[in-house]
Amino acid sequence: MDRELHSRLVSLLLNIPGMDDYATRSNLLVGIPNRLALPRSQSNPSTDISSLASHLAEMQLRGGQWAILILIDNALPRLEGTKDGEQLEDLRLQLETFLQQKEYGPFYSSTQPVPAAKTASGEGFPHGYAVIVGVAAYSDTRLRLSEAIVKDAMDMHTTLRDDNYCGYANNHVLLRYDAQATAETIRKDLQWLAQVTATDENATALFYFSGHGGRIEIDGEVTHYLLPVDCDLNNLDGTAITGTELAPLLHNIRAPRLLALFDSCYSGGMDEIKGPSGKESTLKYRQEKEEDYQQLAQGQGRVIIASSSPTESSRSSSALNNSLFTHYLLKGLRGEDAALSLGDGLIRINQLFSYVEGQVPKDRPQHPVMTAHAAGNFPVALYRGGKKK
Repeated sequence: MDRELHSRLVSLLLNIPGMDDYATRSNLLVGIPNRLALPRSQSNPSTDISSLASHLAEMQLRGGQWAILILIDNALPRLEGTKDGEQLEDLRLQLETFLQQKEYGPFYSSTQPVPAAKTASGEGFPHGYAVIVGVAAYSDTRLRLSEAIVKDAMDMHTTLRDDNYCGYANNHVLLRYDAQATAETIRKDLQWLAQVTATDENATALFYFSGHGGRIEIDGEVTHYLLPVDCDLNNLDGTAITGTELAPLLHNIRAPRLLALFDSCYSGGMDEIKGPSGKESTLKYRQEKEEDYQQLAQGQGRVIIASSSPTESSRSSSALNNSLFTHYLLKGLRGEDAALSLGDGLIRINQLFSYVEGQVPKDRPQHPVMTAHAAGNFPVALYRGGKKK
């Protein structure tokens, strides 16, 4: 990062309310793996932010995401609606362009050789469109999840857009994680997915969610929820996305092919939560019943893949630095098994699910589930950049 960009970034970050507080500055690092040693000064905000910006600008995580962009994305909500916020958004675009020109491979230290720039293979997967969501740092601290959840979303975002793997166009993939993944944003992004695929008769639409999903049962009545970052456990009907709302959002996506991937992670001990009726109820973090996905899968060319069966919990792994399901989903999308291809340079839904379904149970007692409706074995991405056997 050049000196001018660095100076502008530091001055804007120092305008964030509460930056004199070390805890506020530390909160800007949510989503950056704790194992990375970061130079920090508890006494001087200017020195702290300046050294952080310099260090993070050189740090590319394993999934290809630049750490400095995570810092900025965490800062933007704190400046929302201000002139500083607008300037920070503009600076982020400039910085992203600058970083894309560096052509580093996944997380190379300054002592290692910089690899040659990758070259695009073919014309990519031009009819692929995706919305990627990952939520770990929930506003309600009782819901907080491992940072691996955010890395799930980042790695999906990177893998889909990589010319050597899936070949999606950069502007065809939206990424939302943590503070960005509000209920309203998720709704708007699904509406965007419906709009951009409406005029593409060859479109493949993909929706990926990693975070909390659950069921509330009150007096025998069950409601299903997808929990965004800003959900309120005491008012899920008003702040979460219910199953009855999600179904039409997906149905409105008229792409010939739609794949929805749910890697929902659950936490126990969440009882005595007030439900929408005002009565005490139990929030049960367990997988949806298979028939619950049937409604979401209605329509031509619809496939829903859940990370585990109804009686199991989805798991994350510090050793893998991803959720278990997403770890193998990523390996599949990266073409790490020749059986993923039929020889036409594409990864198709049946081969992808077969691979993930076969790999996940080898690590833990967890079994992915696929629900399909009039889908056929449609392609979801390039196989290793379009490589044919």
